[in-house]
Amino acid sequence: MNTDMDSERRQRRSENKEPAITFQLEHIHREFGLHAIVVGNSDGYLVAGSRNDGTDDAVAAYVTAIGTASPDRRRVLINKLYDEQYSKQPNLELRVREFRIGGERAYLGMLGSPRANFAHAGERAVSGVQRIYQTA
Repeated sequence: MNTDMDSERRQRRSENKEPAITFQLEHIHREFGLHAIVVGNSDGYLVAGSRNDGTDDAVAAYVTAIGTASPDRRRVLINKLYDEQYSKQPNLELRVREFRIGGERAYLGMLGSPRANFAHAGERAVSGVQRIYQTA
């Protein structure tokens, strides 16, 4: 049995990688109740994100820096991101995961409530992005 969300995903499919990844991230964003989810490349540029309000680029840049930083530097960067972008939303957590797409290093960043299922959302996002890169 198809749900409305499954039907929407089928209608919004794209043969181009970036829109397809954006659709995938938007779906995960809604499904897991995340505030934002982004994929950044190793240079800190946004590959795709779930929001269209201008914050995805900043989060992608931070996610890459956080993913490559020492543990002490990570805390400084996370605090700076919160201060600059999310000071009015104190109950958000950021999770960063490194993975590979097309042989290149990439970073997944997820912002959400401390109760969010980051592990499952991250698995879904990474497998979806990798699948899109393999088939597109």
